[in-house]
Amino acid sequence: MLCMEVYKAIFSNQKEITINGKTFKRRIFTGRSLRGFDINKWRYIEQNPAKSSEFGLRAKKGAKIMWIIRTTDNFWAGRVEDEILYRKGAQTT
Repeated sequence: MLCMEVYKAIFSNQKEITINGKTFKRRIFTGRSLRGFDINKWRYIEQNPAKSSEFGLRAKKGAKIMWIIRTTDNFWAGRVEDEILYRKGAQTT
């Protein structure tokens, strides 16, 4: 599953990932602190632990959270948290 491959790449600090023969370079967001990848109109980005939101607080406590966001309209499709995929409106293990 693509999102799990990207999740593992982000949290193992890989600088690039190859998907279907195409290599994508890791991007750093928000002042050189958040890791992520832009792949085919989708952004995969780790949760900012400096945020005071519920997810920010969990990330600060050590949860590994990655958001999946469509870049064309900023629609968030879900997240992966501690290796569990949560689709918008559903949970998938």
